[in-house]
Amino acid sequence: MMSMGPQREFFARLVKDTRVRRGWAIEDVQKRGGPGRDLVMDAEHARLPDELKPSTWQKFDAGFGWPEGSAVAAYYEGRRPRVDDAPVRELQSGAGRVPMDIARVVELWRAHEGLHASTPATMSEAVKTLDAAVSAIIRPVIIDVLERNRGGNNPLMDFGFAAILATPVPDDDPDALERKYARYLMGYTDGLTEDLRCQFEQRYQLRTRGEP
Repeated sequence: MMSMGPQREFFARLVKDTRVRRGWAIEDVQKRGGPGRDLVMDAEHARLPDELKPSTWQKFDAGFGWPEGSAVAAYYEGRRPRVDDAPVRELQSGAGRVPMDIARVVELWRAHEGLHASTPATMSEAVKTLDAAVSAIIRPVIIDVLERNRGGNNPLMDFGFAAILATPVPDDDPDALERKYARYLMGYTDGLTEDLRCQFEQRYQLRTRGEP
């Protein structure tokens, strides 16, 4: 296993999301063979130490109904557990063509020109502008891939997107809605209102039926 170091925030959200989504109290996790209350609370508040005993990780797997080894992979590699009864599905690549607003292409070109024309004093802001323009181009492609592979139980999706999308999106982000939708497709629902969840699910259902 290639460790990236403890992914405490990722694991904290995973543990709490799993418990809340299934309607479990901490006591329910313990009844399933999970770790003690204090450890679950430490996990949900990102306070776990760098290392835990193998038997403790096994308790996390048992308590949350994850396949063996899932807790370790989630904590050190930022990988979401696979569902035991869900078959591994072949990765569905994105569409050959994704609709792109010409305005985004123009923004990217202007940002690129702005970076080359920047001075040491303005370079930091120019880089931020370019980053935003690149993200605006890439995000529709990423969302297309996420929509095609949602719930597919594919390790490549976990490796490619789970850790990247684990961080919550601040509400003042100019692309907050699209970034939150991408996180939703990957299974991250923390911080979403019920109305926004319904909106995202409706959007996903429309896309899977081929509607715009």
